[in-house]
Amino acid sequence: MYDLNAQKIQKLSGIMGHEGEKFLNNVTCSASKYYCIATKKGEMILMGQDSKKLLFDLKMNGSCSAVAFSQDERIMYSVGDQAEIYQWDLTMRKCIGRVQDTGAYNTTELALSPSGNLLATGSKMGSINLYNVDTAL
Repeated sequence: MYDLNAQKIQKLSGIMGHEGEKFLNNVTCSASKYYCIATKKGEMILMGQDSKKLLFDLKMNGSCSAVAFSQDERIMYSVGDQAEIYQWDLTMRKCIGRVQDTGAYNTTELALSPSGNLLATGSKMGSINLYNVDTAL
């Protein structure tokens, strides 16, 4: 972890229950609460930004290549190699919606608009899809 204010690198110890994890896809930060480490096994390891400790983890089918958080940090979206978009309620810690990324294969990117009503996906095929969160999920 790199502390921008102190301009120092801080090595974090292993994540309890995930000490041997070597197949990480990416790390995404929410506005203030979470770090999410996505794995090729489809796990999303959520850690507290302040504590840097494991809070909980979630699991989806296939691998997880990208996640995005809502502004209020209550909802998280994930996507992976099976091109399915998952909607997670982080307060209940469960999946509340799932939809196929239309015409995509191996979705690699995911972004949520600042207003939280539009979700964009990008795939290895070069396709970009835009979804209205209220109607698509």
